[in-house]
Amino acid sequence: MFSIKLLLKFLILFQCLGLASISILDGTSLGTYLFLYGGLAESLSYSLNYFISGLLMCIAALSLFKVWGPSLLLMALLFAIESFFKTMLGGSFASDLTLAAHLVRFAWPLLLGLVIIFDPSWQSLKRRDVLFFLKVMIAVTFFVHGIEALMMHPKFIDFIIVTNRKLGFLPATEAFARWSLYIIGAVDILAALGLVFKATRLTLIYMMVWGGLTAFIRFVYADIQGVPDVFLRAPHVGIPLLIWILGGFRVFKKSKKGSNEINRSSEAVKLA
Repeated sequence: MFSIKLLLKFLILFQCLGLASISILDGTSLGTYLFLYGGLAESLSYSLNYFISGLLMCIAALSLFKVWGPSLLLMALLFAIESFFKTMLGGSFASDLTLAAHLVRFAWPLLLGLVIIFDPSWQSLKRRDVLFFLKVMIAVTFFVHGIEALMMHPKFIDFIIVTNRKLGFLPATEAFARWSLYIIGAVDILAALGLVFKATRLTLIYMMVWGGLTAFIRFVYADIQGVPDVFLRAPHVGIPLLIWILGGFRVFKKSKKGSNEINRSSEAVKLA
């Protein structure tokens, strides 16, 4: 259970610091929406952004000492509000998919917050329905990202071209980026479906590795300004890792030969 609590602390810390930084640097979707369509004064819009950022920083600070159910619910609410009003604002490619693409960001703290509140012993985390919902939420995020890749999301094309240009490993052309997105989109969708219907070590490893790489690309793309976006995508790595731990997956499978030898040796001890 210690490893689970430590993982959740890192998830809360990174994710909240990511959105808190973005709220100060770029503003919140709620503040922008109220300013544009609700008649909110610009100064009050800034104050709202700072208030939301302060709440997120408090949640992050608390996570260093304790993973508290109510703070997880507040975190879920803040991330859900951000995703909802970003969808309402629109104006960007596939903005109507934002809520689904960001599902894991607010769904996991909502789920685990409720679990911890109703079962302070944390034993309910091992229930099959909890594990199933964790699988569904990260699968939806990967599935939607796969759809966006197949739709040739302009930002994804920019990420690939700029990253390849900076690192120099692969061709930095639009044609290569488009072909890459066909493959990436298909694999993301297959991984999402595979996780829900038949979770395997390979699927979880792919999600952890690819989730980490796509987060790191934000740093390569935008340098230091991309760090908050990297932190924001912590659940793309952390939730598959949590599923790995709760599901009892191992890095290496126990061989049948080895297990048979252990059984025979234990029987010999009993007979002796």
